[in-house]
Amino acid sequence: MSDEKDKDKDEKDKEKEDEGETKERKKRSDKDEDEVEDKKDEDEEDKKTKEKEERSRTVELCFATPNAGVVRTDPGTGETYLEILSLEPSAVDLSRLNSGAAPLLDSHSQDGLNKILGVIERAWIDPETSEGRVKARFSKRAEVDPILQDVRDKIIVSTSVGYEVKAYKDITKAGDQMPVRLITQWCPGEVSLVSVPADKNAGIRKEMRNRIVNQEQDLVQQEITRGLEIRKAVRVAKLSEEFADTLVSKRTSIDDARKSILDELAKQGETQTRFQTQVNIQAGAQDERETFRKGLENAFLHRLNPTKNPLKGPGQQFEALTMFDMAKECAKRSMGGGYFAPYPGAVMERAFSTTSDFPMLLQNVVGKLLRESFESAPATYQAFTKTVQARDFKPMYRLQLGEAPALEPLNEHGEYKMGSMSETRETYRIQTYGKRLALTRETIINDDLSVFQRIPNLMGRAAADHISDTVYNTLTSDYVMGDGVKLFDPGHRNVADKASSITIDSLSEARTKIRLHTGQAGRLLNLSPKILLIPAALETKAQQYLSQSYLYGVMKAQAEQNVNPFAGAFQVVVEPRLDAKSPTTWYMVVDPGMIDTMELAFLEGQSGPYIDSRQGFETSGIEWIVRMEYGVAPIEWRAFYRNPGA
Repeated sequence: MSDEKDKDKDEKDKEKEDEGETKERKKRSDKDEDEVEDKKDEDEEDKKTKEKEERSRTVELCFATPNAGVVRTDPGTGETYLEILSLEPSAVDLSRLNSGAAPLLDSHSQDGLNKILGVIERAWIDPETSEGRVKARFSKRAEVDPILQDVRDKIIVSTSVGYEVKAYKDITKAGDQMPVRLITQWCPGEVSLVSVPADKNAGIRKEMRNRIVNQEQDLVQQEITRGLEIRKAVRVAKLSEEFADTLVSKRTSIDDARKSILDELAKQGETQTRFQTQVNIQAGAQDERETFRKGLENAFLHRLNPTKNPLKGPGQQFEALTMFDMAKECAKRSMGGGYFAPYPGAVMERAFSTTSDFPMLLQNVVGKLLRESFESAPATYQAFTKTVQARDFKPMYRLQLGEAPALEPLNEHGEYKMGSMSETRETYRIQTYGKRLALTRETIINDDLSVFQRIPNLMGRAAADHISDTVYNTLTSDYVMGDGVKLFDPGHRNVADKASSITIDSLSEARTKIRLHTGQAGRLLNLSPKILLIPAALETKAQQYLSQSYLYGVMKAQAEQNVNPFAGAFQVVVEPRLDAKSPTTWYMVVDPGMIDTMELAFLEGQSGPYIDSRQGFETSGIEWIVRMEYGVAPIEWRAFYRNPGA
């Protein structure tokens, strides 16, 4: 009985176990069916998405990955550095990519509209991967179809981004093989499909990236070492940075670079020997870069003034270029023909942020316009001043030598007595004067030649006016001479005894006082006045009294005195600045060839304003510093006479 109960129990337990297994199998089956269904749904969704993308011709691309370093060379200094783009959302300005007008290009090409493959519809920084990503829509042009198909087939997998650098910081650490720049503010303006990207991670699927990271880092380090070794060897050989740039850009190995350096040294030695024996072989030779610079400059000046600056030689090929076109040409050359972003802002950034030929071109053209304006401005002071050069900013001392000692008869012993020359001295020094001016990127992009021309013209005139102001302020002020007496003082016997307008008598008194000046030893100098310096208010009267047709007898009513004794006697110099001080005061100045008058000293090597340039920091463009370094001082009080007028 007990055995039968145990058997029944075992059978029931088995039935329950079988029932549980059946339920479990059914549960697994249901789950598998659900998973299969979900997979079908997912595949269907993917298929729909793919079909939708195919219909809309859109593709999602990665244009930048975090911490990707790109080795670059500064074309101005030749310095090789590692550039890293920050992909912090606050660092990347995506406004251009999200504008709906940013292009998808073929290898950053700017050579025609056929290089535009499509347009960027949307751009973002992926919050999970910190990648820069875009959704690009391809053109429906037939020639674009094969490229789109290659992208879909993962044959074309690499992208590159064109961008404008707005700010960066140096993050170089001890032990780094080269400087490292982190781009902290940048604005992408286009995305390109390329065969070999700068950031090899860009455009590649995540599962492929890990396999190339280590290799990429090794290649970067090798490239850094190669560039540094080559540049070091070139500098030791005292060859040009351009030669080093060529070796680096051609990916020349270090061993081959050393051979090239030796070959170049041998070539230069041979050239030098030929030059020494046959000078005419090298005469007039110019390198290509200098020819390019002069051609652009000639074309630029021709556009500003075709009559004065005819096109010649290399300038003819640049005749049709606008200012922006010239900036683009210089930017291309400064990068050795490499890539730079195609939109205007990036072109300006590249043209201004390096020592390419464009800043030098602008500086040369502005310098010539500045000089022309400076030299054409009225400068009446030139009639009685002497221009000299100052070696530095230290005080300059000008000796006033007295007359030579009189010769004396030889005494009975045949001895000559020692003579001496008395002297006094004047002291002055040069100072620096300057102003900053700017040329905006908008002016260049808009090709506004009138603005470009007007700036240096106005500054050149302002520089000339500054010197005139200084000269006449010195003349009309209470300037104290080296003897402690004012320039114009009764003690110097160079002021009128009685204030008088210009008349025959007042002119005669002035000439007589100048004639009777004596030197430091008391001997007569017999100086001759040459210049009648007057304010504009006295111009008509001065012309009357110096005219042959203005008869002296008209005033004196004496028939025997019917000629003007001062007709053509003096050079009339009219200066309106004198009117501001006194419209009645007039001056006479001795012939500068007879005695020192007033000196205008420029820093050695200069004779007017000059300019320095830099990229604009307070303005968007380029800034120039217009600077003059000069000083003014009267050297000899005997050369001047003043009448307060009446």
